[in-house]
Amino acid sequence: MLLKSILKLKVPQADVDFAKALPADTIYIDARERNEYLIGSIEEAINLGFKNPDLDLLKLIPKNRTLIVFCSVGLRSEKICSLLSNMGFTDVYNLYGGLFEWINCGLPVVDATGNLSKKIHGFSRFWGIWAKGVSKVYG
Repeated sequence: MLLKSILKLKVPQADVDFAKALPADTIYIDARERNEYLIGSIEEAINLGFKNPDLDLLKLIPKNRTLIVFCSVGLRSEKICSLLSNMGFTDVYNLYGGLFEWINCGLPVVDATGNLSKKIHGFSRFWGIWAKGVSKVYG
């Protein structure tokens, strides 16, 4: 698969089924930029960002809490996983296939107001083709 050839796979990967089976106190971290997050994300995900991650958002999270980090397909989130591990977080996973795979498995996303959304930020037209069954916004 193209994605496996691009990812470094140096951080633990979690597929969607694994992530959904984790305890309810698992924290989802959205490593996409704010404009992407506001269009559609996993419910209750914390938007950390990528270019300038807001690490202050992590201050109250115990270092042993399970974190699932995601972006559109898993590239940016893989880098954020490494950053979090270097900060001392001990149970960090990259969501393999990212938000696009989440959607492709039929799982919901919500918009900025918390309402179910059938729209996401596609990141780019190249990557956006991987998300099925949703409208994509670019730019």
